[in-house]
Amino acid sequence: KVQGVYPLFYYPHNYHFLWACALMSGQGEKSMKTATELVKTIPVELLNVKDFVTLQHWYVVPWYTMVRFGKWKEILEAPKPADSLLYVKSVWHYVRGMAYARINKPTQAGIELEQMKKIVSEPVMKELTIGGFNSFESVLSIGVNILEGEIQTTQKNFDKAILSLKKAVEIEDGLLYQEPPDWYHPSRQILGAILLEARKPADAERIFKADLAIYPTNGWSLFGLYKSLEMQGRKTEAKT
Repeated sequence: KVQGVYPLFYYPHNYHFLWACALMSGQGEKSMKTATELVKTIPVELLNVKDFVTLQHWYVVPWYTMVRFGKWKEILEAPKPADSLLYVKSVWHYVRGMAYARINKPTQAGIELEQMKKIVSEPVMKELTIGGFNSFESVLSIGVNILEGEIQTTQKNFDKAILSLKKAVEIEDGLLYQEPPDWYHPSRQILGAILLEARKPADAERIFKADLAIYPTNGWSLFGLYKSLEMQGRKTEAKT
């Protein structure tokens, strides 16, 4: 029956760690189960209290999980959150945009992107932070650039997509160190995938290797590295 800061922050933080590890290791079912349990620990009445806005960051992890494992139908069924929950609302637009981009509806994805940009550009987003470290604006700007890149990719505008993802990588690299990282999904992993689609395998190889230096044994980037080497005709290296 512990009271105070432990059940409010440390207990959900432990769930957050388990979720991040399950997510990175490709365990979709465990990720979603953990994300759901994490949300149950959050007192929703505190989501918009300035000292507790970090709770909004944890509240959206089920949606981040859906993006990571391609649950597009489930994402588009997620109910609209309250307008006052700025972080939650912007992530809602992000995940919907990602879903629309992946089911090849770039116009709808673009509408979600514009709504997300509008929220992220509000001045208060520079002031609100995750755990007193990275601002909502800096973290969610990664999502803005990723979504922009994904939309451009659906339209085969690879040069614009690559520029957007490079910007996402730059912002991600500039975040203050946090465990787990404040942005849930390595930007380089997505940049590498777009470079493969753009038939730039040597560039993709470099990006995947850079990601693996940060996230060793990241299965997605290992697979991307394999594909980039294979595309270059380096079959033995790819097999290794």
